[in-house]
Amino acid sequence: MTEALIILSAAVAPALFWLWFFYSRDKIEKEPLGQVVRVYLFGMLSIIPALIIQLLFSTDTWIDAVIMAPLTEEPFKLLCLLILLKRRNGKLRRNFNEPMDGIVYGAATALGFATVENVFYIVSAAANGEMGALSVLRGIFSVPGHALWGAFWGYAVSKAWFSTGSQGRKFAIIFGGLSAAMLFHGLFNFGASMSDIAGIGMIIALSVLFWILVMRRIKRAEADSPFTNPSAAPTGQTAEAQGAQWPDKSGGISPSDDDKNSGTGI
Repeated sequence: MTEALIILSAAVAPALFWLWFFYSRDKIEKEPLGQVVRVYLFGMLSIIPALIIQLLFSTDTWIDAVIMAPLTEEPFKLLCLLILLKRRNGKLRRNFNEPMDGIVYGAATALGFATVENVFYIVSAAANGEMGALSVLRGIFSVPGHALWGAFWGYAVSKAWFSTGSQGRKFAIIFGGLSAAMLFHGLFNFGASMSDIAGIGMIIALSVLFWILVMRRIKRAEADSPFTNPSAAPTGQTAEAQGAQWPDKSGGISPSDDDKNSGTGI
């Protein structure tokens, strides 16, 4: 029992740490912790369709990790967030009221996936007596990698959600963020599949790049928050002055929705 708890802790702890990290970046209009945790848990479901497709179309070659994994995992993680966001009476829809929210919830959804995936890897490694090194490497690179890729398309969801453009433009924004995440995911897996010093160097370099790009998006999201930048709201008013309902113009929160602390569901 003790050994099982150690293995489970080694598998889950990295995702919880990075979930706290991204949650703590949300400093202006902080999301409810319970809401973030529920999105994280719902994100775990994204591994089911991704795994089914990967098993059905496995080639037992580098294609599985470099191409198949990004093309199945990122879209299904994104789909989990969109399902929750599109629920008319869901709490997430009411809480989604500034650009930073897309980064927080995107990372949370992706970390739900990463948690389940990490359990598979760590349990397998423990059975072979290789848990120590693998758990550290995955905790530093792979698990936060999922969060960073989720932050990419999560930020794109925010841009589309608050955009006053056409539906086609909103789709293009989200697709662009998703495509970038899939590309970065594929490149990361390519480096991991090399299993040599060049591959390690590639993973480190890509991770540094991912962090730089995501931190820039966090700063941009903070600058565009209607809670601190009145000009960011479509009507020129602060989100607080409008009851945090200004996304209505983009098809987001409707004027008939209650305040962010009411309602049921996630």
